[in-house]
Amino acid sequence: MQAQMFIRSILAASLAFLCSACVTPDEATPGCGDTECVTLGEPFETNGASITPLEILEDSRCPADAECIWPGQIRIRALVERDGREREITLTDKRVAPVLSGNLKLTRIWPDRTISTGKIAPEAYRFRFSWTPILLDAQR
Repeated sequence: MQAQMFIRSILAASLAFLCSACVTPDEATPGCGDTECVTLGEPFETNGASITPLEILEDSRCPADAECIWPGQIRIRALVERDGREREITLTDKRVAPVLSGNLKLTRIWPDRTISTGKIAPEAYRFRFSWTPILLDAQR
């Protein structure tokens, strides 16, 4: 009798542990709507360049449901690859960074910060970039 109760308690504890790790896909990976985006370690292809976000350095953005004196910023470390060349760069949201004969911009970050969400886990971030080649004047 005690052995059966012990086995039941082990099974119940195991089931509770397994279910505590369960999440729906929507909870695990926030979407970007109909927009293409990538997560840390995943390359984003744009206009002949590949941008791979590597690390979140800072996320001091003002929460969407708060009023702040300063809007804050997000800074990430990223790897930019183009035509067989590569360079690591620090990007700040909505600022243009010249790199590998083009202009790179971190155009969108998901999810938005809110007061209730607190700190965002690195794997939850999603990014969108734009890269525009710099056209040099051939007459110079």
